[in-house]
Amino acid sequence: MTEALKPSIEARNLTKRFGGVAAVERLSVACAPGEVFGFVGPDGAGKTTIMRLLASVMTPDEGPIAIEGLDAVTNPEQVRSQVSYMPQRFGLYEDLTACA
Repeated sequence: MTEALKPSIEARNLTKRFGGVAAVERLSVACAPGEVFGFVGPDGAGKTTIMRLLASVMTPDEGPIAIEGLDAVTNPEQVRSQVSYMPQRFGLYEDLTACA
């Protein structure tokens, strides 16, 4: 790949396990600048886990991740400053409520 075509998002053999269950197993993906890419599948297929891994919210058990040339495994804070991630459900503070 030439420098001009270097992927904005790249993961190779990405694996994440929860106990004995592999949520993501040996996923490889490369997205070019400006490319739109989606993950489609049933509940439990690993879509949310993939997004958390790519956003550096979670670390992989195996495989490198590069976002805009930054190593997401060794430099997650730098990657988080370059990525926007809005989960469908906010899972950190389930007991909080909003009031006007």
